[in-house]
Amino acid sequence: MGPLFFLLCCAVFLTPAEQSPSYLITAPNIIHAGMEETVSIQLDGAEKPFTIEVYLFDQLTSQHCSDKVVFELNAMNEYRQIKNIITRPDRIESADIWSRKVKYLSLVAENAELFPERRMVPILLSSKRGYIFIQTDKPIYTPNEVVSYRIFTLDHYMRPVEEAIKITIYNSRNMQFPSQLVQSKIGQTLRTKIPDIAKPGYWTIEVEFDGSPMSMVSTQFEVKEFVLPSFKVEVKAEVMFYLNTSDEFKFKISAWHTYGKAVEGMAYVRFGIIDQMNNRTFIRGLEQQLNIKAGDVESSLQTEMLLKKAQSSTNKTDLVGCHLYVAVTAFETSSGQMEEVEIRNIKFVSSPYVIDLTKTSGYFIPKVPFPVPVQVTYPDGSPASGVPVKLEGQQAYRTQGNGQVILPMASPANTDAFDIKVIAGDGTPGREISKATKTVRIYQSKSKSYLHINVPHRIFDPDSSFSADITAVTPTETNSGFFYYLIISKGKIREMGKVAKNKLTTLHISLSIAMVPAFRLVIYYYTNVGGSTEIVANSAWIDVKDVCEGKIEISDMHKQFWPGAKAKLSIKIEDRGDVSLGIVDTAIYILNNKNKLTASKVFEEMNSYDLGCTYGGGANSVRVFMDAGLTFISNVDKAAIRNGYSCKTDDRRMKRSLQLQGLFMEKSSQYNSSRLRKCCTDGMITIPMKHICKDRAKRVKDEECRKVFLNCCELAVQLRNAQAAPSDDLARAADDDDTDFFDDTNVQIRSSFPKSWQWNTYRNLDASEHAIEVHIPDSITTWEVQAVGIFQSKGFCVAEPKKIKVFKEFFVDLRLPYSVKRNEQLEMRAILYNYHSQNLTVKVYMKPMDNLCSAATGQEHQRTVTVQENSAYPIYFSVVPLSIGIIPITVIVYSTGDVELTDAITRKLNVLGEGILKTEDKSFSIDPRVKTSYQIYEEIPSNMVPDTKSYLYVRARGDVLGESVQNSLSPEGIDKIIQLPKGCTEQTTFRLAPTVFALNYLDKSNQWLHLKAERKDEAIEHVKAGYKRIMELRGSDGSYGAFNDNPGSIWLTAFIVKILSIARSQVDVNKDHIHQSVSYLLNNQMATGEFYDHHYVYGRLQGGIREVAMKVPTTAFVTIALHHSLPSYQLDPEKEKEVKMSIQKTVTYLSEELANIKQSYELAITAYALALVNHDSSSAHEADSKLKHMATYDQENNTRYWKADETPHGTQQASAITIETTSYALLQAIAMKELNYCKPIVKWLTEQQGYEGGFRSTQDTAVALQALSEYSIATLQRDELDLHFTFTHAARMKKRTLRIDRENALVEDDLKFPLGDNIYIEVAGIGTGTLTVLKSYQLMVEPTQTCDHFKLEVQVKGKVEYENLQDYSNYEDYDGNLQGDQALKKIDWFDLRTRRRRDVPDANKGEMIYYEVCAWHEPEPHQKQTHYGMAIVDISLLSGFQPERPDLEKLKNLADRYIDEFEFKDGRVLLYLETVTEQKQCVVFGAKQIFPIGLIQPASAILYDYYNPSLKCSIFYNAPDQSTIISKLCQHDVCECAEGPCTRKKQTFSPNMTGDARMKFACYLPIVDYAFLVNVSRISTTGNFDNYEAFITKRIKFASDESVQVNDVRHFLKQTSCPMKLQLHKSYLLMGKDGQTKDKNRKTQYVLDLDSWVEEMPVEEKCQATKTRKACDKLTQFINNLQTIGCQL
Repeated sequence: MGPLFFLLCCAVFLTPAEQSPSYLITAPNIIHAGMEETVSIQLDGAEKPFTIEVYLFDQLTSQHCSDKVVFELNAMNEYRQIKNIITRPDRIESADIWSRKVKYLSLVAENAELFPERRMVPILLSSKRGYIFIQTDKPIYTPNEVVSYRIFTLDHYMRPVEEAIKITIYNSRNMQFPSQLVQSKIGQTLRTKIPDIAKPGYWTIEVEFDGSPMSMVSTQFEVKEFVLPSFKVEVKAEVMFYLNTSDEFKFKISAWHTYGKAVEGMAYVRFGIIDQMNNRTFIRGLEQQLNIKAGDVESSLQTEMLLKKAQSSTNKTDLVGCHLYVAVTAFETSSGQMEEVEIRNIKFVSSPYVIDLTKTSGYFIPKVPFPVPVQVTYPDGSPASGVPVKLEGQQAYRTQGNGQVILPMASPANTDAFDIKVIAGDGTPGREISKATKTVRIYQSKSKSYLHINVPHRIFDPDSSFSADITAVTPTETNSGFFYYLIISKGKIREMGKVAKNKLTTLHISLSIAMVPAFRLVIYYYTNVGGSTEIVANSAWIDVKDVCEGKIEISDMHKQFWPGAKAKLSIKIEDRGDVSLGIVDTAIYILNNKNKLTASKVFEEMNSYDLGCTYGGGANSVRVFMDAGLTFISNVDKAAIRNGYSCKTDDRRMKRSLQLQGLFMEKSSQYNSSRLRKCCTDGMITIPMKHICKDRAKRVKDEECRKVFLNCCELAVQLRNAQAAPSDDLARAADDDDTDFFDDTNVQIRSSFPKSWQWNTYRNLDASEHAIEVHIPDSITTWEVQAVGIFQSKGFCVAEPKKIKVFKEFFVDLRLPYSVKRNEQLEMRAILYNYHSQNLTVKVYMKPMDNLCSAATGQEHQRTVTVQENSAYPIYFSVVPLSIGIIPITVIVYSTGDVELTDAITRKLNVLGEGILKTEDKSFSIDPRVKTSYQIYEEIPSNMVPDTKSYLYVRARGDVLGESVQNSLSPEGIDKIIQLPKGCTEQTTFRLAPTVFALNYLDKSNQWLHLKAERKDEAIEHVKAGYKRIMELRGSDGSYGAFNDNPGSIWLTAFIVKILSIARSQVDVNKDHIHQSVSYLLNNQMATGEFYDHHYVYGRLQGGIREVAMKVPTTAFVTIALHHSLPSYQLDPEKEKEVKMSIQKTVTYLSEELANIKQSYELAITAYALALVNHDSSSAHEADSKLKHMATYDQENNTRYWKADETPHGTQQASAITIETTSYALLQAIAMKELNYCKPIVKWLTEQQGYEGGFRSTQDTAVALQALSEYSIATLQRDELDLHFTFTHAARMKKRTLRIDRENALVEDDLKFPLGDNIYIEVAGIGTGTLTVLKSYQLMVEPTQTCDHFKLEVQVKGKVEYENLQDYSNYEDYDGNLQGDQALKKIDWFDLRTRRRRDVPDANKGEMIYYEVCAWHEPEPHQKQTHYGMAIVDISLLSGFQPERPDLEKLKNLADRYIDEFEFKDGRVLLYLETVTEQKQCVVFGAKQIFPIGLIQPASAILYDYYNPSLKCSIFYNAPDQSTIISKLCQHDVCECAEGPCTRKKQTFSPNMTGDARMKFACYLPIVDYAFLVNVSRISTTGNFDNYEAFITKRIKFASDESVQVNDVRHFLKQTSCPMKLQLHKSYLLMGKDGQTKDKNRKTQYVLDLDSWVEEMPVEEKCQATKTRKACDKLTQFINNLQTIGCQL
């Protein structure tokens, strides 16, 4: 007992510290899995070493989630230490923590001396780790563009890492595409293609580290149709807010080109109000028209007028909190360009000042100064400097340049809380008072002990230092002990220490780059009052200047560059690493300046790891640590548990709505429903057709919408009629008389130039300044250079962007149409821009080119013009192309005088042939065991265009699928398979289907080795792109309609389910996208099992079956789709069971209907569905027997097929429905495993295949390719293939050999032969193949027999003729110009907006014409239906014209819908019609002549049934007869050159007619093949040729036309552009070259061209005269000699 008593006695004399030191173990209150986190331990009062073990622990599973970290605390480290701890992701996974609703670990500390039992505190677990930054090459894209983007992945220390990341992309409809898991690579470019049918809106790219969903970051980019703006419009004001006490709001409109030059023109300004519910209302009567001079115009909005025009109850106070809406439409007078801008951020305020007190601490300490940091801004967020600010009742201080001021005050005594009242402004006009209040509470301390920290309120450089003054406020005057401090940055404890406590203690802190962008200083001390120890703490938030650790700098580009020049970018880096560049046209930021990767975003993301929630301080010591982002374990106090990842924010008050009077112009605001508002707006919009409102309303299907539409339409007509005034006509007349100054060189010229470029990463650059040479594109603009540095040792940095200005003070521009036809006369306009400060005299000429006539070619024909300073000058050239093909046109300009300036521009002119290109194809099955020799003869077609090429292409393949395999693997190949439009949902899906089937076939047949190595990757990318495209058309319920806004179709939804289900084996398809569509199908299944499509899209294709009888084939089709979807339900057995039950119901229904099926199509698809589900079932065998009975077997050719309709007489190829029916029969036979029965079917199908592998339309091609691929897969064990082909051309007697084996069975090249000769083919060897031939030629006119059933009319009317039509008297509002100084009528604003970018004030407006397109069909006595499914009208526009898109958009989008969709590409307009009826239906749209064309040639148009293109009507149409567009443009030399290939009529009695002129022509140069005396009996026009029908009155000489006899009729053709004309019933001597084409009777027809002799035969009476008798005798003698002895003279 002695020793024990001794120890107890000693213990009495030990101090408390000696008994037990105070300890504080701190860590972040959120830790990140797999990342290094910091834990700090500090002991107070320790006098001996301690060892403490710390680890992370999961209490639920009792599992250690980190390794143990050992802290050795001793005098050497002053009993404090910081160490890293890492959460083990594998242990987190095994503990299944991520699946828990609340994700916590415990920080555990163990030391038997300090705490006998282990101490722990819960810490929130986050999967966020590292940093991810996404950079796109630009912020906005058009549909069908490729988005290039980079992903930078960094660790917690901002060092680059390459790890697995998951990328997910969402389209503008928030439809998620399948995520892809990739390994990140620094600076690597990834790409995604936007579908061409993408809807406007924002797309999102989300990226996260694999397994770390909280690390997800995202960026957005906008998708919409646009061209780069030619200039930028801005609304500026001294203050961007509207003070409700002011009399007016002054503003300035600026319009400047991106290359720095001012715009001259007009601005149209509208105003409105956006209330606090974000409802926008236009205010009628405030509109302004302003003249822009030197790029600027100033104006103002009067407050009194604003209140007057708004509702009567609105006063100044009501407007506070709302925003002024300003819409500006700016027109450039010289170019006709229009740009728009909308301003929404001008807030109505009662005071110009906004007071921010967030940096003012919410807690105070008694007896010490309490600084009040105040930030004062204007309502737009900009800092308000020089503003008097004060605390209520105290002295005022003025804000600094950054809008900040610190107001001093003393903390009140004897209170627990007080209110701070801050006042900004002095109440004078423009400085109205703003007030802000904040409640401050006392720091809670049991002992009444406090800690005051005073730090400078400024931003510090990372290499600077500062001093913090620390004061302890305690009940007793004691300064013994220490202040302990922690420095925390980005959630990590960077530094800890202590400083001796004095009455006034100063702590010196040195900053480092690790503290960027901010850090927290936490200071605490221990106090013991009344035997109780307490931690007293406080904190401060310190802002640090945003500076990169590894710096990257782009040098300023002071020099101005020319387009196409070379430039050197100087980039300086301070550490070795990679540099990723990107250069963007600043014009694109006019459209969208969001989502750029900037340095501020990087620092903002760095600061996201700051776990603190205030700018310092706290309610008590526990909250001080918590609000600094820390948790702790201590024997003095207990930490609070953090409840969430983000900081709580105060609830905001509800917004109030300001109801303003609906506009007179926008009557639609009377309707509550957005649907009805659209109906009203649609009724007010004018359309091109001259329909009265009642007729328009009849087309609106919804009755309620129809009534609203009619009401608003009639109101709009009344408004337009009431406001029509004579001044309109005067203004327009004056406009028409203006002289040309500046052509509308719109932004489309530059749209082909890159919007961004130099998207490159330069690897492993050393720490120095680097010069990177770049080739500047041809755009005249300002480029922004962006650079990102990635450094291994110094992290990541985004450089400050720099500008490259690209400009020429003098340059030339040139625009050409997409195409012209040979011999059309094009008026080109080259525009000379002079931005010099002096007038320039320049010379202009065109570079001479063969086959191009122009009076300005060559320097000898150059023109001299003077271009005024700072202006533009148009110069006109007439050119006539004489040959087919691409002709480069180069305009060269250079100055004269002292200033030497030159420029040149080249554009390519696409010259097409006359008439229309026609192709015909056919296929043969090749089997040398059956037949070894073949003969192909394709005659030259009748009425072929002279001087054009015609060929026969032959292709051999050693595979059943033939060319379709190769073409199915790329978008370009799909276009070849079926040359049809691609605007609707079914067409979109079809473009995916062949690739899916081909991939499946090539995978299973192992034939990828025989194709190019990259072909599979290309095919996979095409499937992914097609999948994206389909998702653009998906409805919210999982269904798909014919077009995006159409109701869901059962058939179409089933088609997509089937294709996506098959594609799942090739690419990652989100199974939910399939399941939602399947759910839609199941929800529409009838109780008896069948499906019926109320919104069918398939039309007549389905075997001629009437709409009411479509239940059976629709049900069969859905059954097939549901069967294909079953593999996607492997992980969802309950849902799989539901789908199988649905399939069983359909099978029962189909089995019961078998006896009633009469049509072959209906039976084939039903039999396939039954065999697919269960080929051993009785119903499958019954259907099989019935289907075989319907087959047609051709024993001679060993082919089998199923005829599904009555193919029109004269059609050589089977119809689409017959091909589809036979394909379903083949699929059924494969499912029944009767492969021998399949062979004749396969032979028949391959012989129906087109040259590029397709068939007639989409559905027959899709089903046929599926059937052929499945047959090929089912017969993989094939015979050996080794075929030898020998081709012999009869005329040339030249042999060509070809060998096909397994290695080249899919890739052999084409052979080409001329038409009109026999081709003999010998085949030998082993195996089977396919021989496909394609005949290609150019016809003068379409054959008339194509319009036997479908009827099409295309009439082109001039503007005057169009507007003189009755029953739409005020349609001029639709199409008239707006004079610059003409006041807009009230209805004009509505019309201006609905016309969009169409009718701008343009003195140079081109010729406007109107297309009236009418379609109908003849009644069919044997057909009960009177309408068809979807049809396409394909119109080739007249050369030089382009359609008015607003017209077409109205026809498509308004409630009285006339077309389903339209496309415009490459000079063609495609109109999608829902149906073609017996009643003639017409639509009208405008087209504007962008390029003047003379002697314009006819163009073609075709109407066809989309699902059966053989049902069609093809026509030619002409320009209006009286229109100026068909007159000549050429003059003098140009006309002579253009007429160079033309023959000229010879004069018998001319002095130039020498005695041997005829004989030289006939026998020496050029040597004629024929010579006839003819009499013209008929004159007509065929296409672009004058057609002279003549009787042969005497055969003088002939070559190939051996059968010609006297009195036979022959046709002689002459280009209509040639001036020479023959006269009816006159006789002529005609000589020339042999005819290469045939007329409709297969007789040779001749061309009268430069190598032709045309001489009118003199009448007998004239030859009797003495003066003329000798000339007549010479003519007669020549004829006799040439006939009898020929050229042997």
